Amino acid sequence: MLGEPVPARGREARTRIGVVPQFDNLDPDFSLAENLLVYGRYFGLSDAVLNARIPALLAFASLAGKQRGNIRTLSGGMKRRLTLARALVNDPDLLVLDEPTTGLDPQARRLIWERLRELLAQGKTILLTTHFMEEAERLCDRLLIMDHGRSIAEGTPRALIETHVPVSPDPLRPANLEDVFLKLTGHELRD
Repeated sequence: MLGEPVPARGREARTRIGVVPQFDNLDPDFSLAENLLVYGRYFGLSDAVLNARIPALLAFASLAGKQRGNIRTLSGGMKRRLTLARALVNDPDLLVLDEPTTGLDPQARRLIWERLRELLAQGKTILLTTHFMEEAERLCDRLLIMDHGRSIAEGTPRALIETHVPVSPDPLRPANLEDVFLKLTGHELRD
C-alpha cells in the first residue's frame, strides 16, 4: 500500500493516508483545534508541528477563527469540513472519503467539492465513495461502478456515458452518470 509492504510496514503506510468517514466522529468534548491536535498526535506529530498546521487547516475548511469553538455548536456542514481538515492533519498522499457530502446543503457541498479539487491540484490522490453521480462526474478522473459488491463498469466519466448511454433517455438533457448507473443496475428500489 503506497509502496509500503503491509503488514510489515502497516504503520508507515497508515501515516500517509487520511480518512473522512461517512459519519462524523469528532470528539464533542474538545474544541475544533483540540480535535485536530489530538488526532495529529496519533501520527506522532509534535504539538509544535500541529499548532503550526492547525490555522491553515481551519482556514482550508472555512473555519478560521473558530479554533476554540465547541463542536456541539457546529452545523452539519461545518462538522464535515472539520472532519476533512482532520483527515489532512498528517499531510497524507492518499485521502479516502466515504460519502463526504451526504446530508449537506448546496453551499456546503460546493465548498467540499472546491476543496477536493484544490487537493487534486496539489497532487493528492483521492478515493471517493458516493451515491451522487453528479459528484462523481464532477470530481473523478476514473470511476468504478459497483453493484452488490461486484464491479460492473470502470472508466472515465465521459467514456462510461458514451459506452452505456450514447443517447440520452431524456431529450431535454444530456446523458449523465446517473443514467449509466440506472442502466447497469436497474431502476427498481432495493434494500
